[in-house]
Amino acid sequence: MTQLPHAARPTPRLRLSPEPAPGRQTHARFDGAWWPRTHDLEAELVDVIPLLDARVTRVERVCYPIADWTDTPKRLMTGHRRLDLDGYNYQATGTVRFAGPDDTVVLAVVAPEAEPESAAWELQAALDSHEHRTADELSRAAGPASRAQATDRSATAQWENDGGGGDQAPLASDYIPAPSPLAGLTR
Repeated sequence: MTQLPHAARPTPRLRLSPEPAPGRQTHARFDGAWWPRTHDLEAELVDVIPLLDARVTRVERVCYPIADWTDTPKRLMTGHRRLDLDGYNYQATGTVRFAGPDDTVVLAVVAPEAEPESAAWELQAALDSHEHRTADELSRAAGPASRAQATDRSATAQWENDGGGGDQAPLASDYIPAPSPLAGLTR
């Protein structure tokens, strides 16, 4: 089990939707959006968990898509609290679910490498109660830079999941199509 100190770090880039009034439900797909600085979930959680505690009562479990984050331990100690970290291959990319004893919060996650303008748009769009796109669809809609980064991340994750590895995983932009067998033929 890994234990991380709480050091003085920049404020997490997190936007939460307003809590609905008692007896009312929200129709937004996400409860908020988060723009982490890295793909290291273990390091990022130290700063974001305290901000979510008021909303989730007490976060005990974090569920995340394996493809979005670097190697993450099964458990994490922050202060005197143990968090169970559960990575899934089938969880929608671009999301993280924080669960407590009585509540759950689902956040859309903006890629750390997203351009600030694209990230700002995604952070706002995820809170829109009329917006029903998935986190990946929001990322693609945010702009060409976000689309390219999401494609590269997705291709690398698939390659790793299929048994690839090593120091340098190929990106989608590294693939060169094979020449057509009809190239060079004339009539």
